Amino acid sequence: MLRKNSRKTLLISFLSIAFAALLVCLGYQAYLMFFPGAVFIYVILLELIVLLGSVPVFLLRLKKNRWWVLALSICGAFFLFILIGGGIRLVQSFYWINHNPDVYADGLIVEGTRAGTVNLSPDLVERGKCETVKLSFRVGENGINQGGGIILRLGKIIPVGGKPVFYDCTYQDMFDDTLQVNNPAGQGYVSVGTQPGVKLSLSKPDAPNSRDFLLNAFATNCVEYRADRTAPAYYQPNAARKHEVHVKLAEGSLKPGEAVEFILGDKSGGGPGWKMPGGEADVDLVLYADEAGDGIYRMVPSYATLQVGGDQIAALGVIAPSTPVLNEDFTFAVKALDDEGFVPLQYRGTVSFISQEGLDFPLQSCTFQPADEGTARIKARITQQGTYRIAVRDELTGKIYTSNPILVYPSLAMHIYWGDLHQHTTLGKDANRTPEYVFKRNRDVDRLDFAAISIHDQYEYWGLPVNADELKYLGEASDRYNVKGSFVTIKGYEWTDLRQGHRNIYFADGENPAVVSYASAPDPDSLRRSLEGRRYMVIPHHTAWRFIYSGTAYNWGARDWEERRLVEIYSKHGSSDYYEGTYPIHHDFTQPFIYLFGSKSNRALKGDGSYVREALAKGYRPGIIAGGDSHWARGGNSFGTRITKDYQPGLQAVYAPELTRQSLYAAMWQRHTYATTGARIIVDFKVNGYPMGSEIIGEGSYPDIYCSVKATAPLRSIEIWKHSKSKGYELFNIDGKGLMELENKLTDEKFSEDSFYFVKVIQSDGHLAWSSPVWVSR
Repeated sequence: MLRKNSRKTLLISFLSIAFAALLVCLGYQAYLMFFPGAVFIYVILLELIVLLGSVPVFLLRLKKNRWWVLALSICGAFFLFILIGGGIRLVQSFYWINHNPDVYADGLIVEGTRAGTVNLSPDLVERGKCETVKLSFRVGENGINQGGGIILRLGKIIPVGGKPVFYDCTYQDMFDDTLQVNNPAGQGYVSVGTQPGVKLSLSKPDAPNSRDFLLNAFATNCVEYRADRTAPAYYQPNAARKHEVHVKLAEGSLKPGEAVEFILGDKSGGGPGWKMPGGEADVDLVLYADEAGDGIYRMVPSYATLQVGGDQIAALGVIAPSTPVLNEDFTFAVKALDDEGFVPLQYRGTVSFISQEGLDFPLQSCTFQPADEGTARIKARITQQGTYRIAVRDELTGKIYTSNPILVYPSLAMHIYWGDLHQHTTLGKDANRTPEYVFKRNRDVDRLDFAAISIHDQYEYWGLPVNADELKYLGEASDRYNVKGSFVTIKGYEWTDLRQGHRNIYFADGENPAVVSYASAPDPDSLRRSLEGRRYMVIPHHTAWRFIYSGTAYNWGARDWEERRLVEIYSKHGSSDYYEGTYPIHHDFTQPFIYLFGSKSNRALKGDGSYVREALAKGYRPGIIAGGDSHWARGGNSFGTRITKDYQPGLQAVYAPELTRQSLYAAMWQRHTYATTGARIIVDFKVNGYPMGSEIIGEGSYPDIYCSVKATAPLRSIEIWKHSKSKGYELFNIDGKGLMELENKLTDEKFSEDSFYFVKVIQSDGHLAWSSPVWVSR
């Protein structure tokens, strides 16, 4: 039994430790709220101060009571663990951010090319399976001397500045399983063979673990102390080295035309093969050759692309235009979907089309071909006005699937066009698909009418800003895919700052899409000044996602910023509608311990003004849209999957007279647009006959509110929301009754002051739609 005094002393010692830990947590949270960067370095320094300050007190108490030995030991071990661990992270971080990923112990990758040809077999494999892939490299006209070598890298090739440029698989890396050369019985084992008499040695370069969150955070914060803030933090490209294999010619040489064969996922030694990603993916297998044996490697322009997709389907998706022209041919798509919402590229099934009066098909059935890659495109024509839903039958299972609603009238002044303005590619160092792939996927598979690639100006400290060649290439790619009346592309970029909040900037047709980065314009007001004189619009997005800065409100900028025309209320990150809303903001792979104290959520705090409804109530007047913020450029039709944990990408609907850049931009400027969680719900919302996005005067009468919804699943409810300064938000709730179509008219007889109205649609399958508001002045 401890003496009373001893127990008291021990209690005091542990309370001292607890107080020190609380001080660290409080200081950490305060630092996150008011100062950017260096958070982990701050924690280490604070721990050191507390430790050094506590030691004299502990030593004085030690003379009177030896139980302080235990307390001191526990406290010292706790602090020492953090100090040693943090010190190791600091050393690692400074090493990796100053370590050029193109420099190796045995060589250097430089610009230029080497001759040779590359072949891959197979080039299409199933997702989630362990596969064996053979990559054959036939040596070019100069051969490879003894002492020379080959480097295999996985990434993406993009033709920037008139030459092929290699981009690493880094952030959002789907090929997460590491290739290795040491264990024949292990996953991802690589063997390499060549001509008799030539001896090869295989190796892997040193690389950090890209899933090491602490190392990632330390590396990001260490950049804060670089003299040159424009220099890249090399941590992420260095992490991509896990996808490399180095081959040296230890003995012998290779003559022109001789072959080297890589077996990726070699099973001959008892290994399971090479684990493929769990979703749709593709990757370029790129070789670099050192022909002379001088350690200088140059790219082989011939490269192979490996595609990952399945062949089993769980459902069919039928996508049709919402407002085709009466008596004119239009194209709809039948998309195969597996159990995770991905497109099985190898699907070869047959579907038949169910006849309806007024709906004509040139063919009665369609069998998927290899070139379809899981999505068949079929012609149809509607000869009578009305609302239609195309129905197709899977001939194998007999199941029937229907399209989104189609609205056809002889003369529609406005058509509904669907698009996604928020997507990323490898070019922005924040995804793993090329711009061409994204545009082609949007046009042919997702059947969007318009799209944009919102390249990051500079993703915090994880890469160089977008350069002139990249911007020029992206603009040219956008122009190539822009076809009036068929598929429209819009140019823009993403202003990227975690603290102030992300926002996309889009330019009118003919405007030079210059990139003003957060580094040169560090807040919305300076961004506005920098863009002055240009024709553009600003669209804030995931305003409720306050990663790390959960106690800091989103910075909307000045209320009179006219170019802030729209807001993205929903994306794959979730919804920024209001705090208690459906699909709350989240972010993958965020570990709760980084918050230590306070909010353990990425969501903004309730009432701080970050949510869309809060901004509207404060007098901001943005129209409402949704987007994807997609980094994998893959569809999916479920709210979160076992693989990605993301919500389904959202869609934006625009009412416009024609499908051109000019027409779409004008319609978005006028806020004639609405948002959905990905379903092509038709929403028509008017006040006093004026469409969504309008600003009108009540003219002494009560506002007449009209809403029509044509759903993609049975309706649960239609919520018409009103806001006034004196009463806040009020709800007119309309029971959906499980109907597929519903029209409602009401008069707001309580209208007495300036108000705005908008509609929210809730379907039984979880899909939502939000209209842009209509503002009514007294």
